[in-house]
Amino acid sequence: YHMALQTKCMACGSIELSTKGFGTEKVETELKALFPGNKIGRMDLDTTRGKHGYEKIISAFEEGEIDILIGTQMLTKGLDFRNVRLVGIMNADTLLNFPDFRAHERSFQLMLQVAGRAGRTKKRGLVLIQTYNPHHQIVQQVSTNNYLDMYKEQLE
Repeated sequence: YHMALQTKCMACGSIELSTKGFGTEKVETELKALFPGNKIGRMDLDTTRGKHGYEKIISAFEEGEIDILIGTQMLTKGLDFRNVRLVGIMNADTLLNFPDFRAHERSFQLMLQVAGRAGRTKKRGLVLIQTYNPHHQIVQQVSTNNYLDMYKEQLE
C-alpha cells in the first residue's frame, strides 16, 4: 500500500509533522548528501530481488566499485570483506527491545557478527553502535567481547 506524504495529521489535523525512524533508503539519501564524492550502495530486500542482485552488490563492494555499503541484517553472516575499517550499527535498541525472550542473546550475536566485519586485515577497524542506552548490559558485553558474562546472564 502506498500513499502520498500527508501535509497534516489525519487524526488531529495538526500541520506539525515530522518523520520518525529510518530505513536503508533514508540512510542512503543522507550519506549521498554527506559524502557526494563516494559511490554508495544499498543492500536490502528491494535491491536484491532481481536475479543475482545479491551477488552483484557483494562483487561490486569487494572490487571497490562501492565505497560505502548500507545494508540490513543480510550483510552480517558469512561475508569476508578485506577492506572494511568502519562498521555502524544503527538503532540497536530495536534489536534489544524486540518482544522475544531470546532478544538479548540474538542482539549480542548479531552485533558481534556485524562488528566482525571491520578490521579483518592488519589495519584496525572501528565499530559504532547507535543506541539510546549505551549502558545496556548487552551493548557493554558486545563492546568488550564478553561472551562469558553474556552467557551467564542469559542462562539465569
